[in-house]
Amino acid sequence: MAATTHHGAKISELTPLETLADGIKGYWLKEWGSVKLTVVRGHAFLSSNIVTEATAVSMDLPTHQPFYAQILSSSGVRTVLVETNLNLTLNAGEQLQAVFTVEV
Repeated sequence: MAATTHHGAKISELTPLETLADGIKGYWLKEWGSVKLTVVRGHAFLSSNIVTEATAVSMDLPTHQPFYAQILSSSGVRTVLVETNLNLTLNAGEQLQAVFTVEV
């Protein structure tokens, strides 16, 4: 997948410190398939489309305190504790959502 570009820099080419600094100053986005991570002034938002088939999600996240990710479906919500990086499976008909604060 092609890297998303904002403010003239490819996100995939930024070091974690540069990426974090840009997120604190304003905004950056990175996509992993159907999952998107957006950081706005130090607050991170994870979201995905509703998947149509089982999808493994494995992402390296910026440094953060542990948080809960919510997996939404028509039958309810389940939560997953994320301590460092995100590693989970979305089943068909599920969607990922989470909000957390990155550490500086």
